[in-house]
Amino acid sequence: MEQKSTRREFLALSATALAYTTFGSGCIGLKRKVNYQVMKPLNEFTKSGIHYYEKGSGSNIVFVHGWGGRAEEWQAEFKSLSIDHHVYAIDLPGFGYSPKPDRKYTIDESANDLEAFIKEKNLEKVFLVAQSRGTSVSRRYAAKNPEKVSGMVLCSAYINGYTELKTTIPEWLVRTPLLREFFLSTAKIFGGRNDVIKNIRSHLFDKSRVSEDSIESFYEIMQRKDGFDAFVESGRNLDLSMKPGEEEAIRNIPYVYLAGDKDSLIIVKNWNHQKLIKLKDTGHLMSIDRPELLVGVIRIAVRNTGEKDNRKFVSDLKTLVEK
Repeated sequence: MEQKSTRREFLALSATALAYTTFGSGCIGLKRKVNYQVMKPLNEFTKSGIHYYEKGSGSNIVFVHGWGGRAEEWQAEFKSLSIDHHVYAIDLPGFGYSPKPDRKYTIDESANDLEAFIKEKNLEKVFLVAQSRGTSVSRRYAAKNPEKVSGMVLCSAYINGYTELKTTIPEWLVRTPLLREFFLSTAKIFGGRNDVIKNIRSHLFDKSRVSEDSIESFYEIMQRKDGFDAFVESGRNLDLSMKPGEEEAIRNIPYVYLAGDKDSLIIVKNWNHQKLIKLKDTGHLMSIDRPELLVGVIRIAVRNTGEKDNRKFVSDLKTLVEK
């Protein structure tokens, strides 16, 4: 798929998400009913303002959220892996509790933000676990700093030539400025809690995973104007495709792609990629849909980062997910 097409389709996807979810201070029915911040009081901020959670000791694992996501979506994985690893879950600038400066939120900018965080925390080596948009950010960072990355688990990633983005509304609607702005404004004002739940459920196979915690975790920040605006801006400036030479730059880093066979947003059209592993009965939001399985995959992946033959690394993971 051409990069131009990818950007257009993601714009359509942005509007779809906005139309069927509830954002903004004028939202109807989105009231905070639970204390979703179960990871606190472990959260901190870097000197540059990046919000993150940190716990445990051992090898470094950094969790990178997707578009519209935040650090809290990794709660289950964070809790389990912090027992024997040094884990970080971050809010990239523009998301969560991190600053939302008035700028274009591109993949390159977010990769620079990830680099700044790793430098500020003085992390010599990191293992990256990323979701959706975060996979593109992590690949971009790894291509620039291959010596800093011990390995990667990339969940629900866009892979050039192997996946496509699915949209549910006409492209012309989002490409027409006046219609687009009206559409976004309407999405910000109208809608209710049931729309939020419906949207999250559409990204999961196991609908029972939709809880009060997960609803608040994804949308509480976007009740504020800066959160909503940053969310829209990141959708307008997003290109998930790999840059020329990027795949070659990360060739020697042990990494694997995980894709859900029930993903309704990023759909695999060709499963023959040597590093692509299918997760049965799994939707797009893998960190919420299959946290137990994901923890097992990450443990095997981290354990195999020293192996020179990456084929065994992928083979071991396939054995795990096929059980």
